[in-house]
Amino acid sequence: MVMELFIISSRHLFVECNEAILVFTLDEPTEVENKIGDYVASLIEDKSTLQMGIGTIPNAVLSRLINYKGLGLHIEMFSDGV
Repeated sequence: MVMELFIISSRHLFVECNEAILVFTLDEPTEVENKIGDYVASLIEDKSTLQMGIGTIPNAVLSRLINYKGLGLHIEMFSDGV
């Protein structure tokens, strides 16, 4: 296997905008979503790396990981659970 490393220089850009920041709110997880969160959390071990999305089920899982150690995350956006 050949691996290539590409280095992209960092750019900083500020754009003035007078529009309100978009806020997306989620409902609290349902009883079923909380059961899914319990089950998924039971499968996770310390030092695991997780891919989490946005929604009530990922938040239900994340809320059960408070005492886990050394978790890594791959995420596309930060949710309240993160």
